[in-house]
Amino acid sequence: MKAFVDFLKLPLSIWSALALASGCVLFLPDVVIESLYLLEVKEQYRLIIGAIFLLSLSLVTVSFIGKVWGLVVEQINFRRVKREQIKYLSGLDSLKTNLIIKFLQMPTHTLPLPFDDGVTAELNGYGIISLTSSMQTLSHEGYEVNYFLQPWVRDLIKENKKLQKKFCIENHGRS
Repeated sequence: MKAFVDFLKLPLSIWSALALASGCVLFLPDVVIESLYLLEVKEQYRLIIGAIFLLSLSLVTVSFIGKVWGLVVEQINFRRVKREQIKYLSGLDSLKTNLIIKFLQMPTHTLPLPFDDGVTAELNGYGIISLTSSMQTLSHEGYEVNYFLQPWVRDLIKENKKLQKKFCIENHGRS
């Protein structure tokens, strides 16, 4: 039984090759099979070759359907997450919006922010901004660390008209 289970764990490429080879032996005209010197093998082991064909074809088909289903689910999840990101960014209050605008104005999209600030913690928690490093500098106001605006946020703002309007520098009285 263990040998059969191990046999089922063969890579998909081997199962595909088995399906193709056994299908050829079963379905090619006898003239072709005879020229390959496999006619006697076909006649003697037809039942085994047929079982291998059905098993390998089934495994390849199920695997293919599983991969396609996985891609479909991945796309659905990607679109759902993107909608949620747009919804979150669209609903930001003016304080957070202005902070993101400041990030967008910087050439490196990096700003020093207070480490213990609630707005910083929220934007960091939602993955809008991230620490540039774990190095902290002590300023006279407390701990400040450099954060950068995540590239996906910039990309989302560039591709979404509603977000462009919300985060557009000119629309907020800045030049």
